[in-house]
Amino acid sequence: MLFALLAEGCLAWRRAELDRYLEAVASVRDLPTGSRLTCALHAYYAEQDAGYEAEAIEQRKLFDDPYPDDYEFARDDGPLGGPFEEYLRKLAADIDQPGIIDFGGTRFDSALGLRMYYSVCAEDLAKLPPPNSDALYALHSGEVRLQDIPAELMEEGAAKQREAWLQERLSPESREWLAKWHAH
Repeated sequence: MLFALLAEGCLAWRRAELDRYLEAVASVRDLPTGSRLTCALHAYYAEQDAGYEAEAIEQRKLFDDPYPDDYEFARDDGPLGGPFEEYLRKLAADIDQPGIIDFGGTRFDSALGLRMYYSVCAEDLAKLPPPNSDALYALHSGEVRLQDIPAELMEEGAAKQREAWLQERLSPESREWLAKWHAH
């Protein structure tokens, strides 16, 4: 449901942006006669771009650039996730909560190629116990929720106390299962 809502929001946003774009093109067409030939050429290409975008929206394409591969004016520096990533970046900017959602740049990964980087709740994730710890299992299993941890244990420098507090809340069944898991 969340993805469907985001996808529909992205398509609606793109339709609204396309309408704004076409209004701007129409105003270029209305410029005085002296500059009309140059403006008409630019308006023609802008309308062609708008047609590609309208077709992509109609086909409900979220991730690919709307332009054909052989289109001479296709963007090659846009977001890696295409219009959907652009929409997500816009939402994150509108929310303006850097501690919740941060979009990083792109980096080259030898195995995966160019990748977009982002973080979600990075400040909270930094407060989680180390990987493969019993304390982290308490959170993953749902025996303890992040919001159950007392505020003083969420402070910087309280990592050891937080980890111990989480481990103390494990059920006897979970402790038994973890003991068997550690033995293997």
